[in-house]
Amino acid sequence: MNSTGFSYNGFLIRPRTVLGETSDRIAFEIVNSDGQILGTYGSAERAKKLIDRNGTRWLKQR
Repeated sequence: MNSTGFSYNGFLIRPRTVLGETSDRIAFEIVNSDGQILGTYGSAERAKKLIDRNGTRWLKQR
């Protein structure tokens, strides 16, 4: 994975720094091909699971 993220089943998963109470953390955004952010999740694995579950529906809504 590079700083721009990686592709997974037609979506981009990209890292993003978010401010935490004690330190900054990395979260992962799911972005569709139109550049719309569909969600932000605490791990890349969680983002992949959400794409597996909802990706077909998200693609149909475009």
